[in-house]
Amino acid sequence: MRTAFQKASKALDRLHHQNAVQSQTLQAYELQLTEMKNKKKKKVLINANTAFATADMIIATKAVVALQQPAWDEQKTAREARELANTMQASDIAKYCSQFYVDDKVV
Repeated sequence: MRTAFQKASKALDRLHHQNAVQSQTLQAYELQLTEMKNKKKKKVLINANTAFATADMIIATKAVVALQQPAWDEQKTAREARELANTMQASDIAKYCSQFYVDDKVV
């Protein structure tokens, strides 16, 4: 009976460990996905009566983008910092794991 309980507890510990690692990885992937979805883009406004954008429209759009670029750079820096923090958090679970050695074998 004691051996059966020990094996069952060991199996449950492994399952809990796998579940913790998978949940941390899933959280990191979900955060990366939300970061990828929130990209800002500026469209060239085209008159519906014309087939193509004119040079003036493109120049005006480039000017608007140039004005907004510093704000976008700040957001990009913040996003990169959050991504790095998420990656570190996902890999941080390993330091909480323990390995037990019995007769020079990892249990």
